[in-house]
Amino acid sequence: TGLNLHGQSPAFRSALALLHQCARVDATVLVCGETGTGKELAARAIHYLSPRRHGPFVPINCGALPDSILEAELFGHTRGAFTDAKTDSLGVIGQAQGGTLFLDEIDSLSPRAQAAILRFAQDRSYRPLGSPQVRQADVRIVAATNADLTELAAQGHFRQDLLYRLNVLSVPLPALRDRQDDVLLLARAFVQRLVWQYDTPARTLSLESTDWLRQPRAWPGNVRELEHLIHRAFLLSSGPQVDLRQRADRPVGAQSSMAPLTVQEAPAAQGDT
Repeated sequence: TGLNLHGQSPAFRSALALLHQCARVDATVLVCGETGTGKELAARAIHYLSPRRHGPFVPINCGALPDSILEAELFGHTRGAFTDAKTDSLGVIGQAQGGTLFLDEIDSLSPRAQAAILRFAQDRSYRPLGSPQVRQADVRIVAATNADLTELAAQGHFRQDLLYRLNVLSVPLPALRDRQDDVLLLARAFVQRLVWQYDTPARTLSLESTDWLRQPRAWPGNVRELEHLIHRAFLLSSGPQVDLRQRADRPVGAQSSMAPLTVQEAPAAQGDT
């Protein structure tokens, strides 16, 4: 696709078609899916396929948004608005002007943060801390969650009115176990990307590895888990073939069961893939 979204399975193609539809209109989008299914990649695809592609894409992790600096982080501030405010600051909404604001892990917002986001989502107006003027933002909101927001709202943990504002359009991303036909395609794409990243001679997956990848698996970490597995095997393999049997505690070429590496054993993630 040119957007780091790879797959040919019916479930993936259906999600991709939805992304293209969402990109054509300027409404708020809620991207849903298990961890590791590629929610940020999907959000970026919506942005770069849309008329806003030339504007900024500004991601913010809602789980790392403490109430103590909530308004300043979101709405910005003027010089002198508080003790450490030495200069004016745009805030993430100001930074996203003309583009897309991506609210990742929207389910982790505190009640105070939910109220602040709701006010902005209603009419795109906001007031930087210390400023007497209300500003209008030309910003599209794309939010993502791996939680069931309807259930959280029913339990009183998420505002129902905010859910309505965010869920104008919805894109559910399929789990990797529901797109088994894409596993080998993804694995090969990751190997190619790693060849470029590490500037190595061409490599391919070993025959044993491709046979193992064709077997159905639960993939609890989804595409991110697969990417970690390939990355680790790539680093531990030598020669022209990548062998998924390689483990950190085994020498290269040693025989082992074809048990998958776990997410905990893999290198740290580089974005939600």
